[in-house]
Amino acid sequence: MYRLIKKNLYFLLPYLLFLVAGGILILAKSKADTHIEFNQFHNGVGNFFFRYATYFGDGITVVIAVIILLTVKYRYSIIIALSNIISASITQGLKHFVFQDHVRPKK
Repeated sequence: MYRLIKKNLYFLLPYLLFLVAGGILILAKSKADTHIEFNQFHNGVGNFFFRYATYFGDGITVVIAVIILLTVKYRYSIIIALSNIISASITQGLKHFVFQDHVRPKK
């Protein structure tokens, strides 16, 4: 276990810092206040980037990545396909069965 932590220290330390900072932010401010505060950093470059970066998690992008990885490393393509199928199943299951009475942002 110690070797695993030591080997991934450059990932785990910033992640822990981000996790603690996010936890403090969630406990200290309301969701609306946090949204307004972060919205002040709004700019055109961010709009352009995130308009298209949003589609990186889309199903079509995953299918393209899986097809490309089939030619490079078959095992990676299977891992990506399965992880996205599991993730999408959990998300859709929660949306339609657990949180079906909650108002979605679309409404």
